[in-house]
Amino acid sequence: MLSKTRLRCLWCVLTSGILLMSIRPGSIWVNQIVGAGGLNRWVHFLAFVAVLAISFAAWKGRTGVLLSLVIAAAGLALEIFQGSIPGMIANHQSVLADMFGVAGGL
Repeated sequence: MLSKTRLRCLWCVLTSGILLMSIRPGSIWVNQIVGAGGLNRWVHFLAFVAVLAISFAAWKGRTGVLLSLVIAAAGLALEIFQGSIPGMIANHQSVLADMFGVAGGL
């Protein structure tokens, strides 16, 4: 089992990766690979399940719940506002995958 410090570091890395991938233009190679077929929705779902589950394991009580709500709100906001980022397209199916991931992580 990982220590709380390592879980918190892993949470920071995963959360940063999600945020960076969400604001990068759609032309980078990772988005082209992940965007193939239905894989994109699964990546959204699994990323949010992992981040929320790790936040509950690394922080107990209110802190874990608060971080989960912040990540869920940030994910929803990023998906909605991706249409204003050059090279990105707002996709409402990704919002559903994110929210199912949030529910799965809780």
